Amino acid sequence: MKLNILLSLMCVSLLIANTYSQTNRKQFIISKDQAIPTKLNDLKLSNFSSSERKINDVRKTKSTLSSVNPIALGSATNVWTIIDPDQNQIAVDNSTGLVVFVHRNNHNKFGGNSGHLRYDFSTDFGLSWHNDIGPINPLQTELARYPNIALFKPDGVSSPTGQKAVVIGPTINNNLWKGFMSSFAAISENGDPSPAEFYSSQTDQYYGMSGICKRINGEYWFVIPSLNANGWFTGAIKVFKGSHNGTDITWTENNSINATLSSYSQSFIASIMSLNICFSPDGQTGWISFLGDLEGGRDSVVSPCFIKSTDGGASWGSPYEYDLNTEQWVADSLQKFWVIDSLGTPASTGLATATFECDLTVDSQGNPHLLLVVGSADFNGNTMPPSYSIFSGFEKFTCDLTTPNGGTTWTPKYISPVLSFRHTYIGASESLSLDNQLQIARNPDGTKIFFSWVDSDTTGGFFGSSENEFPNLAIAALNIANDYQTYPIFVTHGDANWDGKIISPTMAPEVIEQNGRWNLPIVFAEMSTGDPLDSAFFHYLGVDAQICEDAFMDPASISYYWPDIQAYTPPICFALSNNQVISTKSDLQIFPNPASVNVSISFSLSQKSNVSLDIMNAQGQHIETVLDQKLSDGNHTLDFNISDFANGIYFCKLYYNDDILVKKFIISR
Repeated sequence: MKLNILLSLMCVSLLIANTYSQTNRKQFIISKDQAIPTKLNDLKLSNFSSSERKINDVRKTKSTLSSVNPIALGSATNVWTIIDPDQNQIAVDNSTGLVVFVHRNNHNKFGGNSGHLRYDFSTDFGLSWHNDIGPINPLQTELARYPNIALFKPDGVSSPTGQKAVVIGPTINNNLWKGFMSSFAAISENGDPSPAEFYSSQTDQYYGMSGICKRINGEYWFVIPSLNANGWFTGAIKVFKGSHNGTDITWTENNSINATLSSYSQSFIASIMSLNICFSPDGQTGWISFLGDLEGGRDSVVSPCFIKSTDGGASWGSPYEYDLNTEQWVADSLQKFWVIDSLGTPASTGLATATFECDLTVDSQGNPHLLLVVGSADFNGNTMPPSYSIFSGFEKFTCDLTTPNGGTTWTPKYISPVLSFRHTYIGASESLSLDNQLQIARNPDGTKIFFSWVDSDTTGGFFGSSENEFPNLAIAALNIANDYQTYPIFVTHGDANWDGKIISPTMAPEVIEQNGRWNLPIVFAEMSTGDPLDSAFFHYLGVDAQICEDAFMDPASISYYWPDIQAYTPPICFALSNNQVISTKSDLQIFPNPASVNVSISFSLSQKSNVSLDIMNAQGQHIETVLDQKLSDGNHTLDFNISDFANGIYFCKLYYNDDILVKKFIISR
């Protein structure tokens, strides 16, 4: 189990019931009530009518069909290899179609022990996989944990295989963290018979390392908080650089950055949280981010902090702390006016705090994007510091914190309401607490930013519990050219097999880009028994987690009212053999729509044509071929019985000659 880099965050107030905690991790107070998200342009929640406040169960009816088809990958001895959201466990090479996922060994299946590392890889953009290749650290001088991966492509290599995996991870011996390991291994179905394997800084406690970052081909970076023997942050952030020397990767300490915590936070927090590092696509501008409370910053709340480099990492500036309470709309969105105490005081004063994890990318302009969850940190007008708590029953939302001008001004962008926060999986001898597992990525040129997180629908019974007990994958995206966003898209919600089972999804720093559609390379874990210490099996969701060009829209037109979000259906990208992407907008007619028993499908042909008519599910996957024959020119109508289909959203896809038409219809009984 990973020793978290912070001591327990101590709650000084007991005014709200249901306090959850995890030893050596985080502690927070949870309310029984969950607020209803509103529209971004109307964030004062007091404007809701009473009928809008008391929603019963607006969850979608669970389908009897599976619309999500994850691809099985390898396995590990337990789930602890994938739980850290700061890891970069997936690497993508868009030029060759290579996708690689690194994880710990399953010693129950392959022998050895869980400190050995293996990888799974695909050479066709994630459509098919070779699993459990390795181990890539056969010597195993120390036990490896929480691996990270990047790719190195030797000169002249143009195929997926022949590339190298650059892997790092903290190491442990006799329950003591001892520096880190690195491996440099060939990507091959047969594995690398003699991978390069090194162990560094073995006298230091480096278990809080960030994910690996590739600046340019052959140069890699990560950051680590410097800790003393008791696990307390010493005030220094160690910056490491790895360079290809002709045969392998050599790691050196590039810099040590001072990041002094406030005197108050040192009484409560042992370290900074969720360290990340990333460079712009051209490699020139670098950013380091973390969550904490710096000296001179806003005390008693968890704030996002940034460090910038403008010379490719050769030098770094001083840490800067952003106050989430700067923007009035942030405070307004956290208010809960209809939950009041006996004196009529609102339950939340709107004091904003970040939760305890974040993820970082840098766009084409060299500007950072930090994905975090913003929540309420105070209640009842209490002036006593809340001791770095997150009151998870109040309003929360995912936020993209960015700057349009290199850090002169900052803009928090509202991405999605968040209904739940944390769930603890209880094992026979060990428990696992997981939050929203925030992940961020960009397309290759950095013009689009992609977000993923998990959330549980707690809307039944006026939002009931706010615990993230049944996590589903949510995704969204941002186009930096025009600030257009997508609706939050719930990938697994309502799926017959995978609803509420998306444990610790991890996403590559770069998405797969294919002519107007983007697949988000995401792997999640399945615990075989529900016990974190039992074998874990991994699944790839990149094909199902997809966003297409039609999904981007003006954020002013997006409703953040939860039932509206649930009712939204994203466009589906259909591609021809030449990778041309076809929009779901067409003149193909279906009546009635919604339908219950029969539908009439109408279309017109300008000439005699070979026609194929397919029914697809909500994820664009084939369900049934209705028609496949040559038809004359003119108008055609086909009656089709749908009584055997489950309620849900479907698409009718019509091929004729070189054209394709797509029409959405709904089955509702």
